Amino acid sequence: INIKMLDTERHHGLVKIYEGPTGEGALVAVVSGSSIPEPIFVSASAVYVEFVTDVIHDSTLTSSFKATYI
Repeated sequence: INIKMLDTERHHGLVKIYEGPTGEGALVAVVSGSSIPEPIFVSASAVYVEFVTDVIHDSTLTSSFKATYI
């Protein structure tokens, strides 16, 4: 998995990556902030990506990420 763009509030906007098709698989990586991490390698044929944020009803804050999976 290559994270191409990352713009989250550090420790409050998390991108969690799990091996397998659900969040029940092994947690492979958790990323946040704006620094692009090195490619994330998984051995499974599917991944589950979860975006978690604790920002509620604040229209001035935005969080986003862009990733590719080959």
